[in-house]
Amino acid sequence: MGRFWVALSLDRPWSKWMCVNTTSVLLEEMVFTLTPNIAARLRETGGYGLGLYLCKVIVEAHDGQLQIQSEIGQGTTVVVLLPLV
Repeated sequence: MGRFWVALSLDRPWSKWMCVNTTSVLLEEMVFTLTPNIAARLRETGGYGLGLYLCKVIVEAHDGQLQIQSEIGQGTTVVVLLPLV
């Protein structure tokens, strides 16, 4: 069984938010293009497929960075870097 945890750190000039999921439950077919694909995602999964895209838009609107690293069977790490104000 895997774990899920969230950490916050301050690494000037950034605040760093890291979410780590070490479960083997991954969306193996997911492509991290970070663009909306509403019609296809709705047909395939019942979802709109907007989650990562909206995260990207919000982070970039705040002059931040979004980093996603995923490995099938190992887990996913999402890092959000936002500038300190």
